[in-house]
Amino acid sequence: MVCSSQIPKDKQLHLGAGFIIGSSTYYFAQKHDINPIGCYLLSLGTTALAGGGKELYDELKYNGADWGDFKATMIGGLIGAHIIAAVFDFSGLVEKPEPYMAIVQDKPTIGIKFTF
Repeated sequence: MVCSSQIPKDKQLHLGAGFIIGSSTYYFAQKHDINPIGCYLLSLGTTALAGGGKELYDELKYNGADWGDFKATMIGGLIGAHIIAAVFDFSGLVEKPEPYMAIVQDKPTIGIKFTF
């Protein structure tokens, strides 16, 4: 018997948005010398605000908030914050990450550049 599962595209987008929000918030908080706990709280709070705001918008506009989307956004934010925290923990091995913007395959792209 073969089992297969795929994450729906909508949840992937929410996960990605949460990742970008969580990781970038943690990065900028760390750059302003906020302690790691504060960075996590700020990062997850910002992610929750964005995810909750989006679901509130969906509820008001479409009469249907999907709290699974909110969870996917929060998971993405948590993963993003953890990755940036790990990079800062190993800052002796990796130069400080920096945000970048570029055009990739004719689409605007934002991300975080790591230099090894």
